[in-house]
Amino acid sequence: MSATANIVHEAVEIDVDLLETSANHLICLIKPTWVSKKIIFKKLGTDDNNIYYSVYPNDHEDEKHGVVVKVYPRNSDVYTDHQKELELIEQFFHHGIAPRILLTFINGYFSSYILGQTLSIKEDHTHQLISQKLAEFHSISLKFKNGLHFVDKLKQFIDLFTKKNINLHNRLIEIKEEQEKSIDKNPSVFTTLKSAIGLNTTPTLALTLEQLELQLKDTTWATLSTEIDFIQSIFETNWSKHNLPMVLCLNNMNIHNFLYDSKNKTMSIIDFDHCSYNYFLIDIISYFLEIAKDDYDNNYPQRHIQK
Repeated sequence: MSATANIVHEAVEIDVDLLETSANHLICLIKPTWVSKKIIFKKLGTDDNNIYYSVYPNDHEDEKHGVVVKVYPRNSDVYTDHQKELELIEQFFHHGIAPRILLTFINGYFSSYILGQTLSIKEDHTHQLISQKLAEFHSISLKFKNGLHFVDKLKQFIDLFTKKNINLHNRLIEIKEEQEKSIDKNPSVFTTLKSAIGLNTTPTLALTLEQLELQLKDTTWATLSTEIDFIQSIFETNWSKHNLPMVLCLNNMNIHNFLYDSKNKTMSIIDFDHCSYNYFLIDIISYFLEIAKDDYDNNYPQRHIQK
């Protein structure tokens, strides 16, 4: 039986642009006492790829008494297995890592509220708190069948630019049919692709897969795929001989993916979209790069912080 079998599911789709009207019915299924109350929707974070809102009635003192709704980016199912994500979150909940899922719908889910604030990546204590949470996360043993490894996930993204991803090809055709009257008749290839996989909120006229291929003729995706294979060989040849453990990694070390509740002294993880089996060092290196951002020479953490 699936880990999400006992979670209520409604076969409806929420329009994020009409959230207040399209989500009200579902909210009242979770919180029947809110039927006659005005509901407040507050967007969490600034990442358009992770659409989260806190939802709470206006007569409550603050939003911690509410719930959280996540709406999947449009067409994100071409690169993310949302059902597997839900099953992971449900298991993480039982380990005290993730919020409880209250209800799912076609393009998202409601969960219990997560207390906490985003920490400053410039503060040393932030690194300590995140490293402790990460060590706890890496130590969890889950029943995770057919879980993709990190290299497989990388190849999935590369396939977005090739003919291997049939789902994306079909979506591009659908989008073109829907948006032939779009104002933007000459979108860039990356704008088109971002629109197709839900990372672009501005409607664009979709290119066919052949047009995408033509515009990408100078980009050697085959070479890039080969380089990923080379990375994998380095992992297997050099890292495995040192007995580095392969664990379930976040693969998303963005500082906004962590919330700290200073009152209860607890750290929470928000998003699990990119979880996969990986060498634990990859998460750590990813966090170092998150600290450095675009100024690697000046911001990459010094040795005492790395330790």
